[in-house]
Amino acid sequence: MLVQVYLHLLEETEKVKKLAQESDKNAKRRDYMPLQCKLKKGDKVDVLLNLYGETLLKSEKKSVVWQGSFTKCSFDFFVPKNIDVDELNCVAQMTVNDIPVGEMRFITKIVESPRQLNPKIIAHKYNKVFVSYAHKDEAKVKSFHEGLKLAGIEHFFDRAYLKTGDIFPQVIQDYINSADLFVLFWSENAAESEYVKKERTQALRRAFPQVRPQQAAKLSIYPMSIEPRAELPSDMKDNYHFGEI
Repeated sequence: MLVQVYLHLLEETEKVKKLAQESDKNAKRRDYMPLQCKLKKGDKVDVLLNLYGETLLKSEKKSVVWQGSFTKCSFDFFVPKNIDVDELNCVAQMTVNDIPVGEMRFITKIVESPRQLNPKIIAHKYNKVFVSYAHKDEAKVKSFHEGLKLAGIEHFFDRAYLKTGDIFPQVIQDYINSADLFVLFWSENAAESEYVKKERTQALRRAFPQVRPQQAAKLSIYPMSIEPRAELPSDMKDNYHFGEI
């Protein structure tokens, strides 16, 4: 399976369409995701591709540097002949200068003639982000909060979001229930935090693969391992790729 992710300006759409059809004459443009943010020359765009069967089968990240015009990255995956699922769930998450901005999801069936398939792509920009972390790690996490603020992405960072008089357990619960991205900063401090445990448990209930099919999941999870590092959570390590800071 070949997955190609194109990053381009609106006026380059026809050029990109022609390039895609050079790789596959049957290629059709079915959906796209406008990043809705201004990129500067030199900005780093990362694409993290996760492929799932029953568990995470492949996780690979490619990076491109925006130079003001069309660029792309490609991923190859060889499906084992003895695979025990009928379809692959795929998620491509995009970050700009390490700040998550959006994702594309699609499901592709495993068949003898894959070129006859047209998988449906669901793409969207992240609108509400919940940042989960231990207060002992605040100094390591604050720059991420500042990056989200600069990108104009609404997010929950408790030091900046909670107001005097807020019933914070209810505010936190409500925000996670309405967020479309849950960012987990995992460390020894987070592993010992009861607040992080409650937030993580609530988030997992709304996310794929606990919620199936993939399109039914209302929340994506973006986990990052930070120092002091801890063993990855047993209920996540088989399904999520943890980035490292």
